[in-house]
Amino acid sequence: MDKSRVSAKLDWNRMLGFEQITEERDSIRDESARALGPKVGHKVGEKTGLKVGIKLGQKIGAKEGVKVRA
Repeated sequence: MDKSRVSAKLDWNRMLGFEQITEERDSIRDESARALGPKVGHKVGEKTGLKVGIKLGQKIGAKEGVKVRA
């Protein structure tokens, strides 16, 4: 390739925005890691009010296990 040509001197990745895509992915990855990481601190305050409602439904499945008497 002829290095004296103008096109050889241009940074096509930067001009076409490919670097921005990589930088944006890194930024999103960093933000999601912070958001999903462990939280530090305590909540202060209380919830007040009444709980209203009923639960409807049944548990489906079989309980498996063995009882052992000692």
